[in-house]
This record gives sequence, structure tokens and C-alpha cells, in this order.
Amino acid sequence: MPNKIVISDTSCLIAIEKTVGLELLRQLYTEITIPDQVAEEYGKPLPEWIRQTTIASQTTFRLFEESLGTGEAAAISLALEYKDCRVLIDDLKARKVATMLGIPITGVLGVLLRAKNRGIIKEIRPLIEKLREIGFYFSQHIEQKILDMAGE
Repeated sequence: MPNKIVISDTSCLIAIEKTVGLELLRQLYTEITIPDQVAEEYGKPLPEWIRQTTIASQTTFRLFEESLGTGEAAAISLALEYKDCRVLIDDLKARKVATMLGIPITGVLGVLLRAKNRGIIKEIRPLIEKLREIGFYFSQHIEQKILDMAGE
């Protein structure tokens, strides 16, 4: 992933925090940025290396928020303000919107796969089980695809 900036939505931050810890993001990406709305939804103090910023176009944000969740709408709105970024987002509807807008995306499973490929984590399967335990949803097809790509 050549993108220098990764913009995360709320659910991805929570899922990564509860499975492997936010430090994993710091190990994988140059810069992690979140919009104010995501920080508010997250509701806990964030590490100083996660940059929080205000979306310039609140109109764009409000338009997206009519059909997406607050965190997803904020992440996509902020991504439109950057040239070289990737959005960390898992909601299917939000992923479709980002893709239609030409915004590169990845999800929690993509982050875990990248971490495994870089030797930061040893296995993805136990983390997938942990994600399911905390109520994170993804299809069996996606799970199998990620496990195949990870060689598990």
C-alpha cells in the first residue's frame, strides 16, 4: 500500500484495539489520521501518533451521513481532501461509496494480512476468531480468502 496517510473509521479502530492493539497501525503505516467525529465516537484517549483533524467540508460530511454511519461518512469526507490516502473501513455500503469515488480502501482483515506478510503477527486465524467474539462481521467467503492469502 503506497498511500502515506491512512484515515480510519471508528469501528476499525475499535476492532484493531480489541484484537491486537492500535500500535499495529503505527508499525504498518506512515501516518494515521482520523476526523474529529471518529475521535468523538471512539470516546477514549488516542495515542499522540494518531492525528485528529477537522473535515473542511461539513456539507460533504452531512451528505454522506444521510446514508452512512457517522464514522464512515467522516472518514470518506476527509479522504476526499487528501491526494494520497487510503481509508480503513469495513462497512460494505461505505466501501462501495469510497470505491465509486476512487478512494483506495482496506479493512481490518487487510490490515491483519499486511501485518502477517510483514512478520509482525504470526497467525491471522486466532485474531479472526477474536473479531467474531467481539461481534465484528465479515462473510465466510472473505474470511477464507484472507486465510488462503495468509497461507493458513
